[in-house]
Amino acid sequence: MAKRGQVMVRWSAVAEAVQSQDGFDRPGFDGKRAQNRFTLLLEGHRHKDEEGKRASGTDEGYGEKFQLLDDLLSAFDDWKNEEKVRLEEVQQEPDRVDAMAATIRDEAMKSLGKRKKAGQDDGEAGSGGGSAMTKMMKMMHDDSKADLEFRMRVYDSDLKEREIIREKEFEDRRCERELRAEQLRFQHEQLRVQHEMMMKLLSTLGQSQ
Repeated sequence: MAKRGQVMVRWSAVAEAVQSQDGFDRPGFDGKRAQNRFTLLLEGHRHKDEEGKRASGTDEGYGEKFQLLDDLLSAFDDWKNEEKVRLEEVQQEPDRVDAMAATIRDEAMKSLGKRKKAGQDDGEAGSGGGSAMTKMMKMMHDDSKADLEFRMRVYDSDLKEREIIREKEFEDRRCERELRAEQLRFQHEQLRVQHEMMMKLLSTLGQSQ
């Protein structure tokens, strides 16, 4: 799958490749429309596949086209599962940081206790090893916190980008529906006019005989 920020670049390349095919005549076909068509195609194939299996009780035989759709659907589902795992990891990060801090704190206390038992002065232990361990704990905690904040910002940015894409896709689908409806109305009007002309012609021919 494409890296963040490159998704629409890849879809634009797909749209250009499709437009270069002979027989494809669809003005305004861009990356967003290519992505929208791809999603609708996969979801439609998913529903047809499930309905076919329920109706027959067995897997239906597929041609080359349906085998390709199966492969694409499998890859798409794998990607969605990876995104789900990534989200879960981000959500679990605070617990991981807290657990790591607790482990470091326990190890520091154990190390400090061993030094005391070895005969070190309490003041030396507190100002020496204990102080260094505390600084190390703080540095590691701050680093983990900064990493978590960065990952959360990246994830939030991804969510906003996807929301924008979904809104644009919805608007594209609405425009396409309106365009199809307008085309159907135009075709219907043409048929009506042709029918009227034919009836008038037949009427004229009938009167002339």
